[in-house]
Amino acid sequence: AAHDWYVCSDRFIRAFDPRFKRNPSDTCLYTLFDEDLIVIILVYVDDYIVAHNNQDFFDRFCKEFNMMYEMTKLGKRSNYLQIKVSWTEEGVMLSQAQYIEKLAEIYGLNSCNPKLIPMQPRFHLTAAVVDSTTIPFRSFLMSLMWIARNTRPDILYAVIYLSQFSNAYSDPHYSALRVIL
Repeated sequence: AAHDWYVCSDRFIRAFDPRFKRNPSDTCLYTLFDEDLIVIILVYVDDYIVAHNNQDFFDRFCKEFNMMYEMTKLGKRSNYLQIKVSWTEEGVMLSQAQYIEKLAEIYGLNSCNPKLIPMQPRFHLTAAVVDSTTIPFRSFLMSLMWIARNTRPDILYAVIYLSQFSNAYSDPHYSALRVIL
């Protein structure tokens, strides 16, 4: 069903305006850049975020979409997929502070001393001989990857470095994840 909905949604967006391009890296991201028209559509299952600079185009899109599928316009988003969206005069600010605080609580880090950088220069680890099954390394790593991918590219190198140990980790690897958080 999810795949069928994706196909229907893709077909509708491309038929509505053939100028829409689907991003090759993220096939749920559609862009239309043409002279004075900018439209960006991000699809997550049946939720759509539409950024645009032309209200008439957006209204036509919504009207036609609503003729085929029932929809509800929610207005400006304040939260999306655990990402807080703040609208300012300068633009849009994205934050995952609440999600980060939740992770700190889960992993017992809510009263720790913060570090200035996610990883010390020339930090080096080697693969563990036997990975520890008692350490929640992979779930912690993926949570940090989600944060780095969306709002904190400054931790991306450290997270990617530690991801090479996802099949051979131990306490020092887990401690390095804690430092990143």
